[in-house]
Amino acid sequence: MRSRPVIPVIGRRVAVPWQLGDYVVPAGQGVSISILLVHHREDLYPDPFTYRPERWLGHSPGTYEWLPFGGGTRRCLGAALAMAEQRVVLEAMVRRLDLAPTGPSPSTPSTATSR
Repeated sequence: MRSRPVIPVIGRRVAVPWQLGDYVVPAGQGVSISILLVHHREDLYPDPFTYRPERWLGHSPGTYEWLPFGGGTRRCLGAALAMAEQRVVLEAMVRRLDLAPTGPSPSTPSTATSR
């Protein structure tokens, strides 16, 4: 969900004038954020392209660090259900299957294939 978000970019319309650094965004202007780029920021995720599930041990990501379901008042309505379902499915898989890699190295977004 971090390295391959389902929705890589989200957009919002600015309700009131807003300043971001040196830039002023007028009310009514549309802005977009790349969830994919946030999830690959080196300052938030050291070595962001390496699969390291242990990075989450003892650490919960901040509100603006992990955004697979968007954020704010327009956050995905199914986010809580998706996370609960993911826990149940992964637990069932780990209990019932002997998982093994299909190759010597992990897939990357450019080499992953749909099955």
